[in-house]
Amino acid sequence: MCYEFPPLGGGGARVVEGLSRELVRQGHEVDVVTMGWPGLPRREEVHGAQVYRVPCMRRAAHVCTGPEASTYVWAALPVALGLAPPGDLASYDFRDASDFASWFFLISQLSEGFRVAAGLL
Repeated sequence: MCYEFPPLGGGGARVVEGLSRELVRQGHEVDVVTMGWPGLPRREEVHGAQVYRVPCMRRAAHVCTGPEASTYVWAALPVALGLAPPGDLASYDFRDASDFASWFFLISQLSEGFRVAAGLL
C-alpha cells in the first residue's frame, strides 16, 4: 500500500514503482494499492504489476494533506484485504505499507504466503 504511485506524488512514488518493477523482473506477482485520480484507470498493469487505484479525496497530484491521506487508508483497506484469498491474509510473501499506514504491519505478520505485494499490507 502506498498512497502515491506515478503519476501521483514524487520521490516515494518512484521508489514504489521501481521496487514493483524489480520484483516483477525477478518473477514475482506484484499488486499495488494506491490513490485514484481523475482520468486514471481504477485498475491497470504497470511494468507487470497490478495497480489498484482507490477513490479518495485529493486536490493536487503532487501534494497530499493528512486528511486527504486518511481517506486513502479507509478506501484502500477493503481492496487490499480483498486481494488475498478468503481467510488467507498470509498469501503475500512481502508486504510494505510505505506510508502512515504502518498499523497494517500487524496484519501482515499473521502468517506466510506465496505471492508478493509491493505496497500491500
